[in-house]
Formats: sequence, structure tokens, C-alpha cells
Amino acid sequence: MKNSLRMLTGGVLAGAMLLCALPPSLAAGQSFADVPPNAWYAQAVEYAADKGLFSGVGGGQFGGELPMSRAMLVTVLAGHCGNYQDAARFYNMQDVEPFPDVPPNAWYTQPLYWAHYAGLVSGRSPGVFAPHDPATRQEAAVLLYQYASRTGNDVSQKGGALARFADGHTAAPWAREALGWALESQLLAGMPDGTLQPQKPLTRAEAAVIFWKAQEALASSHVVYPMTETADRLGITADQYPRVEGLSRVAAPLHQAMFGSLDPHAYSGIEEACHKLAAGEVDLLLVPEVPEDLAQLTGGMEWERFDLARSALVFYTTSENPAEGLTTEQLFSIYGGSGVKSWSELGGPDKDFLAIATSRSIDDDRYQLDRLVLQGQPLNPLLELESMVEENRQVLYFTALAHTFPQGDGPFSRNAYCLGYDGFAASQNRPDIPQDSVKALKVDGVSPTEETIADGSYPLAYRVQAVLPAGLPQEHPARKLAAWLQTEEGHVLLRNAGLVPEKS
Repeated sequence: MKNSLRMLTGGVLAGAMLLCALPPSLAAGQSFADVPPNAWYAQAVEYAADKGLFSGVGGGQFGGELPMSRAMLVTVLAGHCGNYQDAARFYNMQDVEPFPDVPPNAWYTQPLYWAHYAGLVSGRSPGVFAPHDPATRQEAAVLLYQYASRTGNDVSQKGGALARFADGHTAAPWAREALGWALESQLLAGMPDGTLQPQKPLTRAEAAVIFWKAQEALASSHVVYPMTETADRLGITADQYPRVEGLSRVAAPLHQAMFGSLDPHAYSGIEEACHKLAAGEVDLLLVPEVPEDLAQLTGGMEWERFDLARSALVFYTTSENPAEGLTTEQLFSIYGGSGVKSWSELGGPDKDFLAIATSRSIDDDRYQLDRLVLQGQPLNPLLELESMVEENRQVLYFTALAHTFPQGDGPFSRNAYCLGYDGFAASQNRPDIPQDSVKALKVDGVSPTEETIADGSYPLAYRVQAVLPAGLPQEHPARKLAAWLQTEEGHVLLRNAGLVPEKS
């Protein structure tokens, strides 16, 4: 049935035919002047209206003979499901556009994204959702069949149902299995002339009957969302995916490796993430090594941790600066001592010295500055006055490092070279600064490279660890993820995150 996914997607019918999944209170008790009490679909229309699946087409009309657009069909199914918003827990439904011909804020966009991520639909052709096209009878059968499969309903069949119709052979190959199931489940029936007409547009009346009859065939509505082959191999499902916090550059691609989608969540910094671990809100914490703080931040709880990779606190300046490096003693003087006014005090050029500091609330690297450079001493308060505006740090930080600031120009009113810090490889692939405009400085004569970080010769290297609450069962998904990050596959992810994986 994989090819069948190509053939289903939605559309909107113009003007008065617009359908939306209305709250039951808006449709309950609604009657339609064009639905006779003895019509073959009258009871189905009453059911659909009472459940809030359908509204009319205006003027007290139901429009039973009008075609059902593909977007209408998906939206009604989402309303039938009732919990389609759950997809937002796993998939980024705001920043991803699976179909360029679907506007980001159409009435059917979120139901369609749900159907896409649930594995129920894809386009009629690559990148085409065809939102204005009518849904055919065979497309409706495929959508319902896929949904029944994803929700654990019985999709078994005896076979032969399609052969009872003289035109059964006209059904598309990708739809035949679904049509057989729909016929055996009595969701679809033949036409009055005894034909099936699988490629005929589905009418609103037929759609109402399908969802009325589907109460038993689709009794279960809990969607099992598809995962990547990696997640399937690890035995991790969407419902079981552990609560992960900490380093976004590891947690976010880890989520994508398991779901095949960008993560919709924003990750917390070390301090908040540790508090969440202590509160039982986190199963897996991905953090830089903070041995002096972890016990305190987690309230003394018991936990286990595993070394995943190494990184380093790296100090950067503009490539124009002829200075090549600093010592750990000089760094302490800059950040914890009396401060430095000119690069000439460090054996560098006669340029004003401007150090950029950050706070723990927005930057995990500040922990490493406190631990590895300040060694528990407070930050020089003068640096707080010279800090970048924190809300703009992500945009301005490396831009500031990459330039000089003549008197009266820019946010700094002096002719200075800046000094800043960040994690290893942080200045790579940054679109906001010119290439090669920032350079990393040596510390105690050692350059920060993969080799010096891996062997510990770079003095400001540190470990990146996975932290789990003590006592998690051996088969817990958090343990599986932590173990996977220590495999060759996981090492690729860690390297892409700018980390140096621990050797096995």
C-alpha cells in the first residue's frame, strides 16, 4: 500500500461548499431542507452533523450531491479521530510545508499535516497536494484503510469483494486492497446500476454514510505514528519516546533521527533542564560535564551518566587580530581578576580589549567558563556592563567578534578587538558572518582541534554526557537512545553537532 500514499491529498471547494470540522455545539441538531427524512443518507447526515463532522453549504442546504474535496475528506477524518492535535507533540507542524500548494494557514492545513505525519496521505505527485480536486471513491477507501491500519483496527479481509463488480478491474492497483476492505466493511457499496465506479468523485452524501458506517470499523482512534527505520530497529515508538532535555544541538537531531521530522520543542538550558530531571519531567538529559553543579541542580537525586563525546570552551576573536593565543592565567585575569584594558597587556597589538560575557540563563558555555576558567570565583562585574544584549546574542555575537569598532561606531564606542567564547566548532557554518572572519585562539599554546580535545591536551576540553534517573528499567527508551548515541551511527550525529565522540 505504500504507493497508495501518492494518490491522496486534499482540496477546498469554492464559496458555499466550504467544509470545516465544526465543534459539535455548532452542528448538533442541525437539519437540512434538502435532505428528505426518507433519503438513503438522511440518518448518516444527522450523525455527521451531531458529531460536528460536517456543516451545511449555506442556506439550510446540505448539498449531498456535491463532490467531496480531498481536503474536506481529510478534515472530516481528523474530526472523527478527535485527537489529531497529538501530532504536534512529535512533529514540527509550523515550520514544515510538506506540500507547496497548501497555504500555511488554510482551514485544512493542520488536519492535512496530521494526516501527512501519520502516514495517511502524500501528494498526487511530488510536491502536489491538489487541494481543489474532488476526492474519488477509491481515494476515500485508501484514506480510511490507512487510518484503520495506523489505529490498530482490523483490516483483514476474505478477498474477492472487488471481483463482484464488472468494473472492479478499473480500480487503480494502489487502491484495490483498500477497496476490498472498504467493501467488506460495508463502508462502500455499489452504485444502483451494479457498478463500483472507483474513480467517480465522492459526494458529500456518500462521505456522510462512510463515516456513519465507520463507527465499528474505526472504533479505535489512537494513531500509531510512523518512525524512522532507526527508531523501528531500536524498538522506540512515538508514544514511548522519552522526554529529552539539554543540549539542543544533540537533542534536536536525535529527535529528527527517530521521527524524521524537526522537533517542535524548545530545549532548556542546563539549569532548567536539571530542575526538570529532579522533578521527574525528564528521562534523558544531554549536558556538558558539570560535576560541581549537577548534584546541587538536581536536588541531590540519584542519577547515572555516560560519556558520549567531548567538546571544549574555545575563545574567539576577529581574524584581523594578530594575537594567536592566551594562557589560562590571562583568561582568569580577564574574566575573574581586575580585567584587561588593552591587548598590549597580553603581548598583543595596541588595541582596546573588549571581552564579551554571557549569563547562565541563556548560554550553557558560561558553565564551562565558571568551571574551567574562573574555578568558582565570581565573574568580573565590569564584564557584565560590557556584555552583549542577551536577547540579540545569537545574531550579534560572532558578528561582533568578526569586526573592529572604531570610535563611535556600532554598539561599542571604542577602537577594540573583541574576545568571546563558545563551544568547539561554534563559528563554523554561520551565515551571519563572513567566512574566515573569526579565529579560535590557542590556550597555553595548544590549539583546539579534534585531536587535542580527544586526547585532553587542550586545557579547556570537557565531556558531554547522557544523564538518566537512577533505576530506569534496562529496556527503557531513554537507555536505548543513550546507547545508540555511543554507536557509530550516533557518532555521526555527534560529529555533525560539532562534538568529538568518545572512542569505543
